[in-house]
Formats: sequence, structure tokens, C-alpha cells
Amino acid sequence: TDSAPRCHSMCVNSCTSRAPLSEQISHWRTVFNERNRAFEEQLSAYRTLEMEERNGKLARPLISAFITFSSPKIAAIATQSVVDHRFNVVTVLASEPDDLRWDSLGYGEHERGMWTWGSRMAFFVLVVFWGAFTSVVG
Repeated sequence: TDSAPRCHSMCVNSCTSRAPLSEQISHWRTVFNERNRAFEEQLSAYRTLEMEERNGKLARPLISAFITFSSPKIAAIATQSVVDHRFNVVTVLASEPDDLRWDSLGYGEHERGMWTWGSRMAFFVLVVFWGAFTSVVG
């Protein structure tokens, strides 16, 4: 039946077959041996790839570049263009800073906070001194 699980329907089909039981057993033994052989081949190929990856044979250098554009329109045009289809070169827009895992890059939350605070203070000092300078001179 269609609602029976696959293993039960196989058993029902085997039991209701008109072939002798010894032929059914040899048929299913052959089928299972072929499937087991295919599985063993795939498992061996997977283990070989896993070993090559662990030994560094599959590691390819990743070359990337950051390019800034003067307008969002130009950046969108650049990301939609095909750079080189032979070498699988792709262009994508950069992530937002909050989407990055900074800990993985060696910048923890403390370091980011210090750089943010430092840059804001430098900007504040620059604005105050520039304002004071221009008010005295101007």
C-alpha cells in the first residue's frame, strides 16, 4: 500500500512474490551489496577529502579587496557587474559593522568600544579647538 512505510512494503512485496524464497534472498542480497559498495565508495571519497583538507592540500588562498565608492549608485552598479567569469570573481556589498563578528577578527567588544570612544573624543576636541580658533581669528 502507499501508506505503508518503505521497509514494510518491501517485505510485503517480497512475501507476495511468486519467486522462490531463495531467489528473493539472493536478489535482495545483491541489491544490498551494491548499495553497500556504493556507500563505501562515497565514504572513502569523503574521508580522502577530509584528510586532504586537514593536511592543507585543499586550502586555497582567498584574495579580497575593499573598494569605496563616491555614491551608492556607483557601488550598486559595480556589485551587479560580472568581473571575470573564468576565475569565479564576485563582487558584493560590504556588511554593516554590526553584522561582523569582531571577536573572530581579533577585535573584542572592549577594543571596539575604546576605538569608538577615542574617535568621538578626537572629533569633539577637533571641533572645539577649530571653533575656538576660527572665533578668535575670524
